[in-house]
Amino acid sequence: TTYKSCFVGRDAVDFVLREGLAATREEAVDLCQSIMTELSLFEHVTRDHVFKDDYLFYRFVERGDRGDVFFNVETGKKFSWGDYLDPTRGPSSSVANVGMQLQPDMPL
Repeated sequence: TTYKSCFVGRDAVDFVLREGLAATREEAVDLCQSIMTELSLFEHVTRDHVFKDDYLFYRFVERGDRGDVFFNVETGKKFSWGDYLDPTRGPSSSVANVGMQLQPDMPL
């Protein structure tokens, strides 16, 4: 099976730490778990795991997969990692610059 637009939990934790969104790996896991459960932006590819700092694959939820929870009601646009980054931090905080790191197509 090939899962498209997926990322590895451990890589997401590294990203959150690198961007300064959390001070520890535990805080980064808590943040990712909150985004996963409260905003339903992504899920484990087979829905068997909560978010973990491990070599587990997660995928962004597509429109219609779970309803419209992942849309910003103020803008009407889909939430993305970029919504959680500080826009004043410059190009390193751009989702486009890390997109390939977080969303490779991974065969399983």
